[in-house]
Amino acid sequence: MPAKADYKNSPILYPLVAMDSYDLISYPAMPLPRSHPNHLAALARLLGFSPAAPQRCRILELGCANGGNLIPMAAGLPEATMVGIERSRSQAEQGQRILSSLGLANCQILHQDLLDYEGEAGSFDYILAHGLYSWVPAPVRQRIMELCGKLLAPNGLALISFNCLPGWHVKGMLREMVLEHCRHITDPMQRLSLAQDFLGDYLAALEESEALLARHLVVEIRRLLTNHPAYLYHEYLEEENQPLLFRTFAQQAAQAGLAPLCDADAAYWFPQSMGEKGQTWLESLQHPLEQQQTLDFLLLRQFRETVLCRRQMDIPRQLQLSALEELSIFASLRPPAKLLLNNSNSQFFFNHSGGKTAISHPLTRAALTLLWEFTPRAMPWPHLCQQASALVQRAGNLRKAEEWDHMAGEMMSLFLQGEVGLTLQGDQPIPAMAPCPQATPLAAAFAREGWLPTLRHAPLTLDANTTALFTLLDGQRNQEELVQALAENKDQQRKVRPWLEEQLTNWHRFGVLQGLF
Repeated sequence: MPAKADYKNSPILYPLVAMDSYDLISYPAMPLPRSHPNHLAALARLLGFSPAAPQRCRILELGCANGGNLIPMAAGLPEATMVGIERSRSQAEQGQRILSSLGLANCQILHQDLLDYEGEAGSFDYILAHGLYSWVPAPVRQRIMELCGKLLAPNGLALISFNCLPGWHVKGMLREMVLEHCRHITDPMQRLSLAQDFLGDYLAALEESEALLARHLVVEIRRLLTNHPAYLYHEYLEEENQPLLFRTFAQQAAQAGLAPLCDADAAYWFPQSMGEKGQTWLESLQHPLEQQQTLDFLLLRQFRETVLCRRQMDIPRQLQLSALEELSIFASLRPPAKLLLNNSNSQFFFNHSGGKTAISHPLTRAALTLLWEFTPRAMPWPHLCQQASALVQRAGNLRKAEEWDHMAGEMMSLFLQGEVGLTLQGDQPIPAMAPCPQATPLAAAFAREGWLPTLRHAPLTLDANTTALFTLLDGQRNQEELVQALAENKDQQRKVRPWLEEQLTNWHRFGVLQGLF
């Protein structure tokens, strides 16, 4: 590894990981649900690993931007301690201003280069490096892994995301075209504008093509042109973007004394999309590393979120349904209009995208209905089993009311499909909404960024209409007064009233409004 001074001063090694580009075109930092320690700890518990309790843990985020992911964690885990490292001065200072305005003393954001950070604060239970590893030069990638190896607690978990091969080659072709088109431009804003123009022209031409690869590129270009401009710039126009084979990543982790534990997205643990022959092929492979690398080949995967632990840890790495007893569960699957609990005929439950899932066991149907009423809050598994059993008993289905193993198996399948979530912490019931709705300080702090942090550590984006409403939520107006502030006449007010009521109800349930207990 080059000396730090040589690395920083080298125009070859340190070209466009430039402070200027990230200051001019800030990447929107938002809550990342799969990076939350409650989620990571739940995954680890399912595999027989015992991580630190999130409530009082220590978290380090490398490349934390303005704290859009870290600060909501700090607000939700007031007894935990958090440190963020950010190379962009403007983003680090913005994050510190937000922390000061919220009075959060359990979190700090340091403006520092990763090559200079030594981890003076000691070891960490959770280390996060999202959207960083593939997008920095090789010496910095090495430093990221070194810091994880040095600072991770004995039973700690590190989450590192990266672009992966071979799937990223499709995007890589598009990146090469964009870089070629912008090769003579150095100003970041001009490069971004030129790239957008090029992609618009290229999209129009490709839409007339019948080629299969052209259709793949059309989908990606449309996504690029509708996504935040910072994604286009930092994914396609920065000098560094190094996708990796999973095998290569695992070897780099091993050099730091770390090993992959699992994927942060449980939907990839047992993917449903590769077919019976693909599953048979995977099962024929004995080594987990070979299985994971072959899985990437089968899925043509482009991006990974890998959870690492200490290499010497002895972990079963097999799903343990008994771990559900220690976890809480949440879901937002809408039940059928008429719920039937007195038979085992399947009924469809619906997700927010309109997709439907057939649920066969009465206990599972009862549990999902309870969780729908409780959404987005999480209910402890033993409590959910007890309540679901009582519902099935009242329906007269006494034998099925005690088949908790069946319910556990069906719920685990839904978890692996991404339809339900698991966490270490349960939540209190939803409080009553205040007569005069008021935004929480945390939500108000990030509303200026165009999104709101939810109870489940996910962002709710704001458009022009919801922004106009949110700015009025100062606790001084009741709902009728809010309607009058948003609409000038009675006809407009009649249309606004049901929309406003629905919006406030959703915001209240997702924890961005203060409530009355």
